[in-house]
Formats: sequence, structure tokens, C-alpha cells
Amino acid sequence: MYIYIEVFILAYILFLLGNYFYKSVKLFYFLFSIFSISILSIFSGIRSYNVGVDVLVYGNNIFLGTRLSPIQDVINLNSRWANKGYIYFNWIISRFTDNPHVFYGLLTFIFTLLVFVLFRKYNKELNVPFAMLMFLFILWPVHLNILRQGLSIALTGFVLYFFCKDKIIYGILFTFLAFYMHDSSIIISIIYFFLSVFCKKYFNSEKSKIGILSFVIMFSGLVFIPVILKYFPNIITAFAAKYYYVVSSITFTSFSYGRFILFLLPAIIFYSKVKNSENYSFKINYIICLINSIFNGFAGVNYVLFGRLSYYFYLPLVIFIAQAIYSIDDKTEKTIFYVLFLYIQYLCLLECTRWEIMETCSHIQLDRG
Repeated sequence: MYIYIEVFILAYILFLLGNYFYKSVKLFYFLFSIFSISILSIFSGIRSYNVGVDVLVYGNNIFLGTRLSPIQDVINLNSRWANKGYIYFNWIISRFTDNPHVFYGLLTFIFTLLVFVLFRKYNKELNVPFAMLMFLFILWPVHLNILRQGLSIALTGFVLYFFCKDKIIYGILFTFLAFYMHDSSIIISIIYFFLSVFCKKYFNSEKSKIGILSFVIMFSGLVFIPVILKYFPNIITAFAAKYYYVVSSITFTSFSYGRFILFLLPAIIFYSKVKNSENYSFKINYIICLINSIFNGFAGVNYVLFGRLSYYFYLPLVIFIAQAIYSIDDKTEKTIFYVLFLYIQYLCLLECTRWEIMETCSHIQLDRG
């Protein structure tokens, strides 16, 4: 695991150097940022095929299939495993190389670059290098396993950004792009759209109370999700039939209180800041943090559904934490929160070993098969 931490710290230092030159020497900013993303991409590309379960489940097969077979045959054969967008992405890369390691490196490069560009759009509200470091700890390792969903997660981050900025056309465009990569993203895009519409009206009202809204969201999620799962499972399977495997075996004694509390902590800690804030994106990211904590709790009930869907909320979570800390004036307090949340992200990194993402074997192992 320590090799991951070492690479993340190196990447963070390069992001810091790039950020230092952001306003003065754009060329250095660009070079340091690309160099940092490239190191992460190489690190991803040289990994053993055993790092990331989905690599051997479908990753290599789809990539090599697009190299050797007509694209339509690959789409028909792998319709269960991947959406057309992901298969076409494999096909484009396979025009230039037949090495899956190169493909995984390029997949990581685009994924990480998209997240970096997204964070840069919030550069007046947060510290971009710190946001990238949190992202590296909490989500980057996970993407080694969720090959198809990774790109969709990054694209869905733009969906929320554009909906919050009232750029609906761009939001819809990125909704389709994300859906084309992984169809589960449509659930999240719909949530983001209705959240942006409702919250804009609610927070502009003089009667809006963030505490009441928080209670309603938490109560509704914790009470009604079990009811829906138990009595109306088809509502869920209509959206995610490929991923929602077992409905009949659900037990509510397996609700993950640890995950629920861990992901609820940022919302609790920064509640007073949200209450007094006029920043609309900060408030909506707070609401998403509440939803994320609920989904992570129910990940103990059904990981395939709630665990995988919760990954979409990790980018708003990172943005929310970075926004909250950035708004703190006292340097000592700010430093304490930086250290605290980096430690929490470190705990998330440790948890990755339980998701069969890391340390299933030596990380650097170029398999030629």
C-alpha cells in the first residue's frame, strides 16, 4: 500500500508546483500538472492484471476483442459487461496499441485529467492541489477496479457543475456522455437535475431552513429506501437491472453504520458553515454529502447497487470538504482540518484493500500473457 502513498505524495507535490505558477507562468503550470497526471497514468498502466478485479473479468477481454474482432461483434458479445461508449473507447485506443497496459494508462490519464479540469473550475472556492490529493486517496484507487464507471463518474461531476450554473444544455450533453459510458449514471444525473432545480428555489426562499431540509433528507432516505427495496424492487431494477443481483436476500441488519457515520462526518463538522453560507454550490454539495452517507450505509445491505452508485458522490464530497476548509480564515484551524481529513481519506485508502483493488499481488508486474 505504501507505494500508492508515495506516488500520491509525488503527484501532489507536482500539482502544488503547477498551482504555484498558475497565475504567473502558464507553461510551467501546464507542464507540472500534465507531468503529475502522467506519473499517475504510468503507475496505473504498469500494474499487474490482478490489481483491480474487473481487469480480468472483462477489461482485457474487451480491449483485446476490439483489436481482433469487428466492433459490432464486440458490442454484441459484451452487452452485459459494458456500454457502447466504453467499448468504442477501447476500440479507439486499440487502433494504436495492442498492449492492455497502455490502454489502462490512457484510461487513467483521461479520468484523472477530467477530474483535475473539474476541480479547476472551482479554483476560486477551494485549493485545487488539496482537492486532488483527497481525490487520489478516496476515489483514484477505486477506479483501478471500476474501469467502465470511472469515466462516467468524472463526466457526471460536470453534469452537476453545469446544472448548478444553469447551463442546462451542457448538463444534458454530459448526461448523455456519462450514460454512454455507464448507464447507471442516469440515476445520478436525474438526482442532480432535480436537486439543482429544487435547491435553487428553496435556498432563494426567505423561509428556507437548512436544518429542516437536512432532517427531511436523512429521515426520508433511512425510512423509505428500505420500504422501496422490500415492496417495490422493480423500481430499482428498472434502472439498474445489470447491477442489482439479489433482491430476495436483503436483510436490514447489515446496514453499515461505520460507513454511514464516516461519510456523514464532513456534513456534521461543517454544518454551521453551510448554514451561514451564501454559496449555492457549497450548499448543494452538502446535500449530496447527506445522500452519500445514506447510500454508503445501505452499501452494507447491497454493495452492488448502493456501494457502486455512491462512487458518483465522491467528487462532490471532495469538493464540499475542500470548499469548507478553504473558507476558514484562521491558518491553524485550517491546517488542523487539512490533516484531519487527509487522515480520514487515508482510512478510505486502507479500506481499498478490502475491495480487492490493491495488494492482491505485486503492483508492478508487466504481464505479457
